[in-house]
Formats: sequence, C-alpha cells, structure tokens
Amino acid sequence: MAFCKEIDRSKSPCLHYKNPGQCLLSERRLCPEYILNKKPVLSYSYVLAYTRCRKYWYQNYILGTEPLGKSLPILYGQLFHANLAFLQSRNPDLEVEIKKISDKIYDVEIGNEVPQELKTLTGFLNAYKQLPISTFHDSEIEKENYVEYSDFILKTTTDLYEPIKKIIYDWKWIGQPDDYTFFTTKLQAGLYLLANPDAKAITYRLFRKPALKQTKKEKDFEFLTRIEKSVLNSPKHYIIDKTFWRSEYNFHEIKASLYAIAEEIKTNLLKGENYFYENYSGCFSPYTCLYLKQCESNLI
Repeated sequence: MAFCKEIDRSKSPCLHYKNPGQCLLSERRLCPEYILNKKPVLSYSYVLAYTRCRKYWYQNYILGTEPLGKSLPILYGQLFHANLAFLQSRNPDLEVEIKKISDKIYDVEIGNEVPQELKTLTGFLNAYKQLPISTFHDSEIEKENYVEYSDFILKTTTDLYEPIKKIIYDWKWIGQPDDYTFFTTKLQAGLYLLANPDAKAITYRLFRKPALKQTKKEKDFEFLTRIEKSVLNSPKHYIIDKTFWRSEYNFHEIKASLYAIAEEIKTNLLKGENYFYENYSGCFSPYTCLYLKQCESNLI
C-alpha cells in the first residue's frame, strides 16, 4: 500500500519521482515513499527546518504546502547570493532569478520607493565587484553534492568551490559577522565537508550590512555612491573571511546526529501527521515562521 496519495505508477517508481528521493510536484517536496522504503534525503536546510519545528518540516517538505508568509531576510539573502553567483558565472538564467527575487521583495515591501536595504545591497555589490577578492578562477558555482550513507543520503549545494585549493565558500549577507563562529556553524560546515570528501576547508565569506541610512535630502544615486565608497574605503570591515579546516570536526558526532534525525523522520511518517508537532519557541526565531498565519488560523 502506498503512503503517498499522489503516487502515479504509470512511470516507475512514480511519474513525479526525481532522483534522489525528491518530488517533481514541488521544488520543496521530498518523496515520502523513498524515505519509508529506502532512506531520507538530508540537507542543511532540511535538518535546520526539522530541528526548528517538525510541523514546519512536514508541511514544507512532505505536503509542499505553500506558505502565506514571506521573509525579507531570506529574500535579501537569496538576492545577494544570486548576484554573487552571476558575478562569477554570467549565467543568464541567474539574471531571470535576480529579477524574480527582486519582484518578490517589492511585493512584500510597502510603498512605491526602492526599499532601503535593496539600495544598500546594490551599493555594496557595486563596490565588491571592484575588489580583487571578488574574482575566483576555475571555480564551481552552486555545486551540488550527493553522498549516500547507510541510513540517509546527504545533499548539499555549495555557493562556490575552488577545486585547486579544495576550499568551499559560503556567502552570508548579515548584520552581525561575530555570530558566525566555529560552534554556531558546526552543523552546516560539517554537513558540507561530509558531502565534499575532497574539500580541505570551508570559508565563510561574511558581508557586513552597512549601517548607513539615506538622508531625506539625499538622492538614491548619492546614497548608492556613499555606500560604495564606504565599502571600498574599509573592505576588511565589511568583508570578513572565516576559515575552518576539516581536521577540526568530529564527523562521528555529526553523522550520529543525522542518523538519529533520519530514524525519527521515518518513525513519525509511519505514526502519522500528528507526530510532526509544533515548536512554539521557533515561531519567531531566527525569523518569523512562514507558516505562522496558517497555524494561528488552524489552516494547517
């Protein structure tokens, strides 16, 4: 008997199946049949979502429920990443993605003016493009990795990989670079290194958001120029690289955590939806949950 109500056997194993263990019906969805009959596919975002709130994970990755909420921090992070990826690859598809994310930001932000953070981000990127550190030669952008373990498949997508130096780069558009330490990044860095067995290290390139604000008399181009000059005058203040080496990590401990999560996911799928319960302390941390309105209104 099939667990998934939308399974279509007209094509083996299912018309909607995408290897490994994903579903074509939604870019977010995982295949519950694959999880139960074989093994879960785990990534950093999946694990982070599951440990934050099991109900969020179930709605997002099993049911593919479209959230009503929109997160500006997520959108700005996606926009920054897309711009950096385009800077390295000049892939025209990324231009389309940049436009799509920008439109979503305008949908969330209220008013007809260009949002403050969008102007700040644009001025920052204008400066970063002029710095020698912005260029990577012979690098791989948005490199996907799949590694199969006995109880789960590990999936990661790295922002940038330098195969010669064997270093993974992860980009962060953030307000507080000091929040990124070996301890706070241990799970993400450990997963990336597990999925990239050849990598020697991971470097977090932290982009500090300028605290400068546009004055009432200042035109948009003047503000963009001021942001650009500030970054160019103090690049080490705004751009911080933190590198952690493979030898620093306890991979036995990380894999044990992943095994435990994979086993719990399979057990709870068999027990039913109610076992994917809410974590109320995760509703507003690290940002407002995208499903909060639906949960509050008993829509899910």
